[in-house]
Formats: sequence, C-alpha cells, structure tokens
Amino acid sequence: MSEESISKFTERITEGINTLKTEMRELRKSIQGFDYELNVISSKDIDIAFLPNIPNQMAKEIETDFSYQNQRQEGVFEFLKKQIKTMTLENSELEQKCASMNSQLDILKEKIGKKRLNSFAS
Repeated sequence: MSEESISKFTERITEGINTLKTEMRELRKSIQGFDYELNVISSKDIDIAFLPNIPNQMAKEIETDFSYQNQRQEGVFEFLKKQIKTMTLENSELEQKCASMNSQLDILKEKIGKKRLNSFAS
C-alpha cells in the first residue's frame, strides 16, 4: 500500500470517527430531551382531591379527562423509555465503533511511522 493510499484511508477513518462523534453528541442531546419530557409528563400528574369547591359533575368530568390524559401520558412515557433504551444501545454501539476505528487509526499511524523510518534509513 502506497503512502498516498494509506493517507487517504487514514483520512476516511478520521472522517468516519468524526461522523460517529457527531452522531453520539446528537444521540446524547436526544436522550437529554427525552429525559426532560419524561420529567415534564410526570410533574403534570394532578390529584383531583386538591381541587376545592367544584360541583360533582364537573369534578367527575375533570377526573375522567385526567384519567384519560394519564393513560395517554403513561403510553407516551413507556414509548419514551423504550426510545431512550434504544438510543442508549445505539450510543454504546457507536462508542464501540469509534474505539475500534481509533485503534485502527493508531495502527495505521504506527505503520506510516515505520515506513517513513525505513525510507529515511535507506
């Protein structure tokens, strides 16, 4: 392999690593966003007992509406938990790929360094 092709290969690996790092940052931002949404959803749970002086029919309607909203929120909450789990796994996979590419890049750099030493020696 010529030094030029090794150099191009090294550039492609470096670009790949940078792309993986960018994707990891985006995943982390998404995970933080989901964590924030989960906190907002769980903080919106309201106990009907704390609503004073509301006629019974209106209180029942509100309670029904809150029950429906809580069911929807629980569904969203479960969906978001699954998304976070998936994104965390994807992030781990990206970190492993990045580490692998970094080690390949180190090996290439070492080979290039040895070739340069050999070319100076001859």
